[in-house]
Amino acid sequence: MWDLIDEEHRDNFEVRDLYRWDESQGSQAFATHAKIVIVDDRVCYVGSANLTDTSLSTNFEFGVVVEGNIVKDAATVFDEVFEYSYPVDLPI
Repeated sequence: MWDLIDEEHRDNFEVRDLYRWDESQGSQAFATHAKIVIVDDRVCYVGSANLTDTSLSTNFEFGVVVEGNIVKDAATVFDEVFEYSYPVDLPI
C-alpha cells in the first residue's frame, strides 16, 4: 500500500492502534479490530480485513464501502478513536 502512495502524499498516511490492557483484571480492557479508510469525506471503507495481501485476497473478511452523508458520521467516530489510539511504527 505504501508503494502506491505518491511520495508527496505519504505524510498523510498513518497507522494507529487502539488497545488497552487492564492490569488489575489481567485482561484486555478494550480494543478495536476494525479498519477504516476515508477518502476526502466522500467514500468510506469499514471492515475487518487487515490491509495485507493475504487478508485482501485469501481470507474471508467482511467490509462495506459507503458514500454520502454517512461518511461524515464515520469520520467523526474515526476522529474520536484516533484521539485515544497511539501511532504504530511501520517497518518501511
